[in-house]
Amino acid sequence: MVLATGVALSGCSAEEDPAQGASASAVPSSAALDPREEEEPEDTFADVEEPASRALDADLLDGVAAMSVWQGAELEEDSRLAVAEITVAQRPVVVSVLTQTGLTARESAQAEMRYWIKRNNTTEGPVEVLDPVVVDGAELQRVRGATIADLVVDRFFYATGEVSVDVQFLTPTELSEAEREDYIGQVMATLEFE
Repeated sequence: MVLATGVALSGCSAEEDPAQGASASAVPSSAALDPREEEEPEDTFADVEEPASRALDADLLDGVAAMSVWQGAELEEDSRLAVAEITVAQRPVVVSVLTQTGLTARESAQAEMRYWIKRNNTTEGPVEVLDPVVVDGAELQRVRGATIADLVVDRFFYATGEVSVDVQFLTPTELSEAEREDYIGQVMATLEFE
C-alpha cells in the first residue's frame, strides 16, 4: 500500500520508475504547458549587410529607442519628426519618421494603416497592402503606392495604443526592387522600439 501511494505521488507508474532507467521528469516543461509561448519571429531585415550608421536623436522620437539613417544624408530632426534624404542617380531617396502619443496614437498597427489609407494624400492611385514585416521583434504593417513625382512610397506602421511610429520611404521608380529593398533595409535594420 505504501509503495502504491509513493508511485501515485511521484507522477510515475511502476513501469516508469526512474530507478529502472525511465526519465526522471514526469512533469512537462513550462513551454509545453503554455501553448501561447512561441519563438519570437525573426526580424525581416536581420540579414542586412551594411545597416545605416548615422544615428538619429531618439530622444526626439517617442517610442523609438534607436534608429539610424544613411551616412551623408541631409537630416532634419524635430520633436516627433525626423527626415533624411540622400541623392541616388540624381533622384531623392527619403525616409521620414513620425511618432505620436496619447489620443492621436491608434490602438494597433492595422488601425494606424487603415486610418492612413483613408486619409492618404501622398500617393496617386490605389495603395497596395503588403505582407507585414518584423522589426525589433514587433510586427509592422506595410503599404506601397506611387506619387505623381515618379516616386514609390513604402510606409510602415507600428502602434501600441500609447505610441505610434510611422516610417515612410520615398524612392525613385527607376530603382529595381532589390535596390529599393536595400535602401529600406539599411534603415529598418537599425530601428529599435522603447
